[in-house]
Amino acid sequence: MSLKQEIETWVEALKYYDNNEFDEALRSFDRISDTSKILFNMGVINATLGQHEQAVECYQRAIKLDQYLAVAYFQQGVSNFLLGDFEEALANFNDTLLYLRGNTLIDYSQLGLLFKLYSCEVLFNRGLCYIYLEQVDAGMQDLQYAVKEKVVEDHNVIDDAIRDEAKGYTVFSIPVGVVYRPNEAKVRNLQQKDYLGKARLVAASDRNNAFTGFAGTELNKSLPSTDAKDDRPAESLSFAASNLVKPGLQSRRQQSEPPTNRNVFPPTPPPEADRPAQMSRGASVRNGGPKPIPSRLNLDKVRSNEFTGRRHPAQGADALCVCGALTGALAGVLDS
Repeated sequence: MSLKQEIETWVEALKYYDNNEFDEALRSFDRISDTSKILFNMGVINATLGQHEQAVECYQRAIKLDQYLAVAYFQQGVSNFLLGDFEEALANFNDTLLYLRGNTLIDYSQLGLLFKLYSCEVLFNRGLCYIYLEQVDAGMQDLQYAVKEKVVEDHNVIDDAIRDEAKGYTVFSIPVGVVYRPNEAKVRNLQQKDYLGKARLVAASDRNNAFTGFAGTELNKSLPSTDAKDDRPAESLSFAASNLVKPGLQSRRQQSEPPTNRNVFPPTPPPEADRPAQMSRGASVRNGGPKPIPSRLNLDKVRSNEFTGRRHPAQGADALCVCGALTGALAGVLDS
């Protein structure tokens, strides 16, 4: 399939997705050759359908193609959390914190994904995993650190979670409708155009100008080599992403080796102009959001530790994340 055909198929798949025709969208995406963006989109759609096992598989394949795709580790953790595999989700969120590369946030809008991944949300999610694993002290410590890295108003929900001892809260996730989309300029330019025009013969009048390579390459050889330098401003650095990554936490499905030196990463590109949020991220982590599958929980232990002893009012259907439309079976069991 040519690049033009791939973009046309991508646009077609997005039309199905925007019309909630998710099965058709998956079939269209499946016709495109594997890239990290396409596989991530397929993971998001599978998660929307509640097919989290398939979603995890798609995120893993995306990570194999781009080991630094932090948002794929993030969403993999969300799906594993909702499957009740808290240990795996814990490792996924820890990997996400690692691949934030010391940044407070990563803005993916320049890559076609209208989403900002915040270190405080990653740390909050990791803390919830600890709490569900009955390691309350470690979990509350992550929540306390997350408070110190809040960026937007919706992050005030972290204060509420600490006050409520995380009862009735779920993980942050990517909002509904947010997937990788092709560059608008490429879509507009799908029609064939003659950018080169007619070829012309250009001859050099001076034999010294007969060099046919790239002059910049030759000049670069004469310059002294310099080590990579981290020139990011201090306010964009995250204490959590730089200091709280736990090397002992590894996924059972480890896809790649972590980097040995953070300074080798270039600074994150400056974000585009902020765009209005499509949903309240704070509302998505309260009781209105999806919860782990009940069958994977040890309800006796959960009751004894009062992790989910009280429910909060639902925040509305528009606050649901793409994790999938899960049932309220867990809440019903705990209320009984």
